[in-house]
Amino acid sequence: MTVRTVPGAQTGTLETMPSTSLIDPLIVQLLRCPVTGSPLRQEGQELVAVNDPRIRYPIDQGVPILLKDHHS
Repeated sequence: MTVRTVPGAQTGTLETMPSTSLIDPLIVQLLRCPVTGSPLRQEGQELVAVNDPRIRYPIDQGVPILLKDHHS
């Protein structure tokens, strides 16, 4: 579980974020694999290249890391 402070909240108040961050499906439709150019689909905490499921990109706190050097 990730814990973050909430802007405007009282000092010392924390809000928890779920460990699984779903990206809006409309946004995922716009994203492309920087290696192959293929569409991506979300599987848990990763985005996976549709045409090559071996290429996966992590999602860090709801932000996809679509760098060629970061795919697995």
